[in-house]
Amino acid sequence: MDLSDVLVVIRSSGERTKDVCVQCLKQYFDEENIVMVENCTPFSEAIKVSFQNALNQNKKWTLVVDADVLVNENIVRFIEECDKHLKTHKKTYVYNSFLYDKFLMQYRIVGIHL
Repeated sequence: MDLSDVLVVIRSSGERTKDVCVQCLKQYFDEENIVMVENCTPFSEAIKVSFQNALNQNKKWTLVVDADVLVNENIVRFIEECDKHLKTHKKTYVYNSFLYDKFLMQYRIVGIHL
């Protein structure tokens, strides 16, 4: 999987974990493919700015990550699996991941969208 064809958009609204989130993502993605969307309100504006970045970059994938999410090597596997799935399901619009929320002690769809 060529990760240079993935734009990473980090959405931040003042999370203390923003810098750690960026450092985690830099382990897998080139810095020039990582953009920040900060303090956009309302949330619909953050979505709009994220998609505008995606359109401007013209990458195969846009990975949108909330700044309170810290990724590990599984992010690469997630993208690879999505890439495989897209070959047979051409009309797919978005992939969401289940993340484990340590506070709620359960998995939920939040934080990472491809």
